[in-house]
Amino acid sequence: MTVAEEGFKIFGTGRTIGNADLQDSIVRLPCDYIRDDETTAVFAKVVADAEGLGLLVNSAWGGYEGMTENGTFTWTCRSGNSRLTAGPA
Repeated sequence: MTVAEEGFKIFGTGRTIGNADLQDSIVRLPCDYIRDDETTAVFAKVVADAEGLGLLVNSAWGGYEGMTENGTFTWTCRSGNSRLTAGPA
């Protein structure tokens, strides 16, 4: 049983979502997540068309300009009280 068969409305997003081989029931919303205006529009569309958010699966990451400092890769992600840092030890 798929989430669509369970009654979930599914939205697929991404820069090339229009070319994706997906079920016809999936609402395709083109979006480049490094563009704040496109990201805001996607969330507005989901809020307007859905009765709520029951499940979110996210694998989008557009990167950010501060991935390197002085030629060295560094990346920090903070969530609540935890912190993940990637870069040289």
